[in-house]
Amino acid sequence: MGDNFKENEELITSEDFYSISECHNPDISPDGKKVVYVLQKPDKINNDYNRSIWLIDLDTGERRKLTMGGIKGDFMPKFSPKGDDIAFLSSMSKEEKPQIYIISLKGGERTKFSNHKNGVISFNWSHSGEFIAFLSRVNKEEMKKESENSKEEEIDDIELLNLKKKEEKIKEKRRFDPRIIRRLVYKTETYFRDDRRFHIYIQKVGERQAHRITEGDYDFSDPIWTKDDRFILTSVNMTGDEDFSVRRDIVKIDIESKKIIPLVQDGNGNYSPKISPDGKKVAFLTFHKEKIWQQRTSIKIVSIEGGEVIDLTDRFDLDPESFQFSSDGKWIYFNAPDRGKYCIYRVSIDGKKLEKVVDERFFVEDFSISKETDRLVFQVSAPDVPRDIFMCEKDGSNLKRLTEVNKDFFNKKKISYPEEIVYKSFDDIEIQGWVMRPVNFKKDKKYPLIVEIHGGPHIMWGYSWWHEFQSMTSKGYVVFYCNPRGSAGYGRDFKGMIYRKWGDEDSQDILTGVKKLIDSGYIDEKRLFITGGSFGGFMTTWIISHNDMFKAAVAQRGVYNFLSLYGNSDAYLLIEWEFGTTPWRSPLFLWKRSPIAYVEQINTPLLIIHSLNDYRAGVATADELYACLKRLGKEVEMVLYPREGHELSRSGEPKHRVDRINRIINWFDKYNKT
Repeated sequence: MGDNFKENEELITSEDFYSISECHNPDISPDGKKVVYVLQKPDKINNDYNRSIWLIDLDTGERRKLTMGGIKGDFMPKFSPKGDDIAFLSSMSKEEKPQIYIISLKGGERTKFSNHKNGVISFNWSHSGEFIAFLSRVNKEEMKKESENSKEEEIDDIELLNLKKKEEKIKEKRRFDPRIIRRLVYKTETYFRDDRRFHIYIQKVGERQAHRITEGDYDFSDPIWTKDDRFILTSVNMTGDEDFSVRRDIVKIDIESKKIIPLVQDGNGNYSPKISPDGKKVAFLTFHKEKIWQQRTSIKIVSIEGGEVIDLTDRFDLDPESFQFSSDGKWIYFNAPDRGKYCIYRVSIDGKKLEKVVDERFFVEDFSISKETDRLVFQVSAPDVPRDIFMCEKDGSNLKRLTEVNKDFFNKKKISYPEEIVYKSFDDIEIQGWVMRPVNFKKDKKYPLIVEIHGGPHIMWGYSWWHEFQSMTSKGYVVFYCNPRGSAGYGRDFKGMIYRKWGDEDSQDILTGVKKLIDSGYIDEKRLFITGGSFGGFMTTWIISHNDMFKAAVAQRGVYNFLSLYGNSDAYLLIEWEFGTTPWRSPLFLWKRSPIAYVEQINTPLLIIHSLNDYRAGVATADELYACLKRLGKEVEMVLYPREGHELSRSGEPKHRVDRINRIINWFDKYNKT
């Protein structure tokens, strides 16, 4: 959102992470006159994040802090249907589980609404504003106590309360010593799954008692009210195959009888239902079971009574991520990746018209639409915007930035802005990439190059904020990144081109871009470096096992052995989706697709970065890669981060995020010699 370089005084460093704030979770009031959002700041002392809720009056421009926040703090704010109250989740310590709180815009302190033993995951107001439905975790024993109307004893004495919490913690720990495993996917993200499931509760505003409306050994999703507040819409897999398929069904639940009424049961991964303004239709997202290697999503719509399902977006070759109805119900607004940008579109509810509403050089990551005016507010990430809140009218006009929480920071910092390059790969497939030159760049000088490779593989990079990249350009490196075939944002055919052949043509897409930069004259071809995370970690290792052009490499949270990954990932099905087979059917094929099979060919000094609690790309394959390289006498080091998972670089502990950037740059600095 700026020029190529901002001519200020200071260079961006890894430690600047602690000075950068972000805005999240925007929600606009029903009348379109107020916006509420979460301000997140890293807390260096406590090695965590402070989150507070802020309110903007769009008529006056006034911005004020609604909650004090704290470590973990306040998040997920939502206006009541009348717009005079805001409900939000709050967790005031690392140990405290999130609960729902309500604060009135007329004044006064926050009041605690929920008091569920296992905390609240998500929630939604009823249309009348009289009730809130929320999602929480519960096991069979806890369900039984609820059915017996057992009430938690209220303890006023702080010492007794703390003693009880300590006893409960010890009891909970002993329940899983030893841990009995019966599910295939028994660990996910950063934790082991227990015997609790996600269930839906209803609670009246002003009352303390919540009652559960779902039963069984199933995981229900975010609860959405129908227009008459008689039913809850949600998605669930009740077939018993939830660890083996993508299937989720759209259902509505009668609040009084608790009867579950299926609306869509087609075997696809159907989720995120929303009710139309007139209450007659239900729109939802679908993750398609067909051609699953393309990982297609689309918006579908069905009558509130069930029946024919209409796909609104599939023929437009777009993959929506979230959506909202317009106030008149004639349009559905959604965001989707599009050639290095995340844009906002709208599609008519008959699926015949598609219009692009917001098309700027940034990522629209989350948005909210006013129920009365269709005014839009959204969270934006851009090369010089870590995350701020923007707004526009329903047709995309009057685009306005509402927050600039890092203004003082950017006023004194030099940054590099990505320059787009579009080039033909070895087979004439068009590839979009970006180059970020060092600050104080000089045309007559040669610079070292760092190649960054995204994960996924079916995601998209482009015009978004990267503190890591800025830290690298400040150190004198050119940074290059691109969206090779397999990336999102260029159509489903492009996304599906790497089926059964990760590392083949997609690696050539990346290397062709590198050669193009070398030919430009300002890259020192003797000082080339490469790194990436997840799929990017796979690709980094694949490339250096087939090519010696890089002086050093850093492989992060990667996939290095598909045979053993099958039993070390909560996304083990990715192997079946992407390669159409299993380890016992095609062991030789999967071995040949694994970078570790070519470990003897790796001559590039390699730093392996992984997290001990990464249950997406299990640490086991990183251990294997390290052990093989070490045994072969190769130059290799490994850094393991405790308490972290697959999202280390995006949401890990602040000190770990800073340390990770430092280690990558220091590793490259070590070999950055002419």
